[in-house]
Amino acid sequence: MARIFFAINLSAHIREELTKLRLRIPADKKAMKWVAAENLHLTLQFIGEVGTEEMASMLEKAQAAAKRCRPFELEVRGLGAFPNPARPRVIWAGVTTGREQLINLAEQLSVVLDSKPDKPFAPHLTLGRVRENHKVNLSQFLQEEAQTRVGNMAVDRFSCVQSTLTPRGPDYRVVEEFILDLNFFFQRQDFPFPKRNYSQGTNVWLGGFNNMMEKQKALEMALMQIEKQFGKGSIMKLGDSGGRMNLSVIPTGSLALDVALGVGGFPRGRVIEIYGPESSGKTTVALHAIAEAQKSGGFAAFIDAEHALDPVYAQRLGVNIDELLVSQPDTGEQALEIAESLVRSGAIDVVVVDSVAALVPKAEIEGEMGDSHVGLQARLMSQALRKLSGAISKSHTTAIFINQIREKVGVMFGNPEVTPGGRALKFYASVRIDVRRTETLKQGNEAVGNRTRAKVLKNKVAPPFKQAEFDIVYGEGISREGTLLDLGCDMDLVQKSGAWFSFGDDRLGQGRENARQFLKENPDIALTIERKIREAYGLPTVAVEAEQTDKA
Repeated sequence: MARIFFAINLSAHIREELTKLRLRIPADKKAMKWVAAENLHLTLQFIGEVGTEEMASMLEKAQAAAKRCRPFELEVRGLGAFPNPARPRVIWAGVTTGREQLINLAEQLSVVLDSKPDKPFAPHLTLGRVRENHKVNLSQFLQEEAQTRVGNMAVDRFSCVQSTLTPRGPDYRVVEEFILDLNFFFQRQDFPFPKRNYSQGTNVWLGGFNNMMEKQKALEMALMQIEKQFGKGSIMKLGDSGGRMNLSVIPTGSLALDVALGVGGFPRGRVIEIYGPESSGKTTVALHAIAEAQKSGGFAAFIDAEHALDPVYAQRLGVNIDELLVSQPDTGEQALEIAESLVRSGAIDVVVVDSVAALVPKAEIEGEMGDSHVGLQARLMSQALRKLSGAISKSHTTAIFINQIREKVGVMFGNPEVTPGGRALKFYASVRIDVRRTETLKQGNEAVGNRTRAKVLKNKVAPPFKQAEFDIVYGEGISREGTLLDLGCDMDLVQKSGAWFSFGDDRLGQGRENARQFLKENPDIALTIERKIREAYGLPTVAVEAEQTDKA
């Protein structure tokens, strides 16, 4: 069972001003029980104790209420008390602008939830309560502060909040946020330019303007209005974004995969999904990306939801395990909250979640074996990615989600394979890579590694549907030299005659394994081949040269 309510979270500015105002209230500290600043909110409807299935149903219905209401501006002004200022039990701050919209939002919630509140909804912000056996008279003070302005804020969403009662007071946790209908700008009566004039028969919006100068002026006014309401930088021209068009990347550790991705690695500030069958090389690819980020002085974190990370293997791949941040969370909520905290710090270059399938919702862990928990993991991922996507972009963190695959039952035609966690990750991911083991590499009768194929099935930063093949050697990871031979032969940079490999006048060896070993023992030749490959594909060579300098 969970104790929940629906509310609007306040902006940091409003909370700060209410905290300052509260300090001026002439009441004995022992007589008052104030609401903690971080818990200040505007309650729309209190629900109470509900079960998991009932709460899931309410969340779906609340989404419908959100679509029926448009964002609006809210002004907090004045102080008051219930039941009266002479003998108050509750001290509150009032709402002026936006009051009607708040009442409408609360009514829409009541309709979709089929609930009838005991009293008519009166918008207010509870600041604190007078403790029992204490008397306070605030008549004069509240009369003086009846019209004190606290501040304005834009309301574009509301939340379902779970309240857990503790000895220190209630502990609030946002269960899910609901975005109000954003198609509101052109219905506002105060919008600073003419409405679209359909009577003129135009299909171009803003068709009521007589010339381009009027359009430009109206657009500038619109931009000023948006920046005033949502802050500086909330909207800009794409060319004014400070050089963001030069995409920064983290190398994958496989030159073939860097080529397939089209930009030289995993793009920063984006969500990446790597999925495939068991033991196909998903974690290996992610660990190589961590190693590459650390080589350039970056910080990395590994959220090990599967509790299966091998530090010895990670170290062999080049990961600095002394600097790698590792978390083994108990629940999916804990894992994603840790990821969010790391991303919002702005100091992490790459964070890996291994794996999405292992992100078990708290309700499932606390339930019994055999209990049905339909859609909980998908809802968890959907909410987390809504919160994470903006922070990931602003902090330029590469977020890599490793995922498993499942098979739908009864699929006769088409691919029965699906990835756990719902559809949200598929939508939010800029890059999706399907990693498969194609064959086992052997020396004699002994298996020494795998041949791996990585297909880029989604790519928002370059053309998709390219694939890369590379060797993963047990205890060593992705074979750099093997990749150089493959790409070199494809480009006729490395010549193959029979079983012999050669590069220019240098004979690399007879057989692929001997040629690979030769490149390993002669790093200068390997570096020359890699530089030529990178130049041919337009990939940066800085990382390669820096690595070679470090070895020297």
